[in-house]
Amino acid sequence: MPLQPAGLEIIKNNVADISDENKIEVKTFEIPSGTDMKSAGMKINIDASLASVILTSLDELAGYPYGCVEQTMSRFLPTVIVAKAFREINAPISEATKKDLPLMVDKGLQRLYGFQHSDGGWGWWENDNSSPFMTAYVVYGLAIAAESGYEVRDGVLSNGKSAIKNHLNKNEKDLTTRAYMLYSLATAGKENNDYIKRILETMNMSEMNDYAKSLAAMTWKLIGNERKAKEELISLEKNVKTSGEGAAYWEGKEFHYRWQDDKVQTTAMALKAIVNINEASDLKEKVIRWLMMQRRGNAWRSTQETAMIIYAMVDYLKNSPELDPDYNVKIFVNNNIVSDLNMNKSNVFTKSEPVVIDNKNLNIGQNQIRIEKSGRGKVYFSSAASYFDKSSGSKSSENGFRIEREYFKLEKYESYSEDKLFTGKNILTAV
Repeated sequence: MPLQPAGLEIIKNNVADISDENKIEVKTFEIPSGTDMKSAGMKINIDASLASVILTSLDELAGYPYGCVEQTMSRFLPTVIVAKAFREINAPISEATKKDLPLMVDKGLQRLYGFQHSDGGWGWWENDNSSPFMTAYVVYGLAIAAESGYEVRDGVLSNGKSAIKNHLNKNEKDLTTRAYMLYSLATAGKENNDYIKRILETMNMSEMNDYAKSLAAMTWKLIGNERKAKEELISLEKNVKTSGEGAAYWEGKEFHYRWQDDKVQTTAMALKAIVNINEASDLKEKVIRWLMMQRRGNAWRSTQETAMIIYAMVDYLKNSPELDPDYNVKIFVNNNIVSDLNMNKSNVFTKSEPVVIDNKNLNIGQNQIRIEKSGRGKVYFSSAASYFDKSSGSKSSENGFRIEREYFKLEKYESYSEDKLFTGKNILTAV
């Protein structure tokens, strides 16, 4: 077990993405006086493309389905998104995954076929009532599977689309669910375009949350109405929030089936709308930067969330010059060169190995990172400097997640009159 220094570990992150052919960018961070520099260090990552950052974990997304309809879809949809990414941009997956993908997709299809209800819809289970959201979710997944080159039973998809229309005709009041049903219907084919247009025109867009606005904008795009798609995108962009490091995101508003108004997935869906409707938008790079800052290691908080973010970013990569870079990038820490790399098409999908900076190259007080880039393409830079701060004591801190701990005495009923705790007592701890 490694011996850790006393104090609270502090991590200071810096990120940069540089598209200019010739540019020098400087980042700084502070290490406070009194820090034991033996505890300090830094890791730097330099990637040739967004592709190398997000797509090298595709193997981890694909998997065999299990459980209820939601659990099956939470495996099936990421799997078909992996297949779609591989097909559209030749994204890197292992030979084992290439071999297993058709089996994984087929297993998911068979389970979803079995879960379909007599009314054409899907619920959470095989024998419950059909759910408007779950029906749209499955139809969307089946449509993506068909787009990815897999054979989907026409009758199953056709009945699913009819079930969505039945739910819409019953005037489902939740605008987010209605927008999701319309988007799924539009994704699954063009035969219902006139019907979708009529429903969209009756919906009050001003009352929609940002997730639903993204869906509505993309639905207008899918049914061929570019003008309305751009109008909805402009309305969506007015709600954007900004944060440090030139990042942009959209806030959630309230709880909708877990992710439909989640901050990260709302932002991912907004990115998908931007790159499909207005590729020239200045927001695009800022949104990607914010999404990249939300990663936990090589992925996001869940398989489903990671899949939807990758799905949006693949749309970006398809229309980006990032997959054909040709540049040199040098990284200096406190004027000492620590990395000198040439980036080109051959290493565009290669995940970088972190450059480890020894504490001897860091200073008490201000530290400087200088990035020098020359050539065509985009560089993605990230760094994490760490040290232990003795002055922080045991103050609570939140950095992406929160842990709470509760203690309970375990005693027989007749002992409840005694409230004291002492060594040897049994307690229940909930974390």
